[in-house]
Amino acid sequence: MEAEDIIAFESTCPTADELKKAREKLQKDVVDVISFRDCIVSDKEYKQMMRTVALCRKLRHLSLSIDQVIDTFRVQHLARALQKNFSLVGLQ
Repeated sequence: MEAEDIIAFESTCPTADELKKAREKLQKDVVDVISFRDCIVSDKEYKQMMRTVALCRKLRHLSLSIDQVIDTFRVQHLARALQKNFSLVGLQ
């Protein structure tokens, strides 16, 4: 895998611009792996990211730390993304 195939947010608070760029890469189907580890993402940004994940055709692995899936709102958006995305083979 090339570096551009992986998006990783770890121990950070990604800006709205960084998350927008990540969504744009997902929309272009150039991302195999996206990871959110020990970072803070607003509910609005999380919802937008899961909507984008739902439509991505290349994404193979989604990695979320437990602090990303903290309530019913986020579980529902994750579940919808998983229902619609047929390229994912790994969820961590």
